[in-house]
Amino acid sequence: LRSRKPPIRTAENLATDGFNPINEWRQKWTQAAKPEHRDMPCITTTPAGFELPRKTWTALNRIRTNHGRCADAFYKWNIIPSPQCDCGAERQTIRHIAEHCSLRAYGGHPNDFLTATP
Repeated sequence: LRSRKPPIRTAENLATDGFNPINEWRQKWTQAAKPEHRDMPCITTTPAGFELPRKTWTALNRIRTNHGRCADAFYKWNIIPSPQCDCGAERQTIRHIAEHCSLRAYGGHPNDFLTATP
């Protein structure tokens, strides 16, 4: 069977209609992003420190997005029996580790993670 809507026709229509994927992405990001993620650095330019190891960028981005390996995540995945932090806090989340943990918290302002380069 022949496609009723071949991809080439869609591509031609997008090109003639002046479709701009970057503008489309920005608009969708603004509408859908969680409030705590809207201030993330711009992706249109290469950030300072781009040549640093992937491991460094991974750690920084895990803090920025509040996702990563911590007791709260391991508890949700049934790997450990409790989400409690070893500092005594009820839940060890990435945000807790970076901002509130008496054993590990970063001493600066939380917004530093949005503008920091590793």
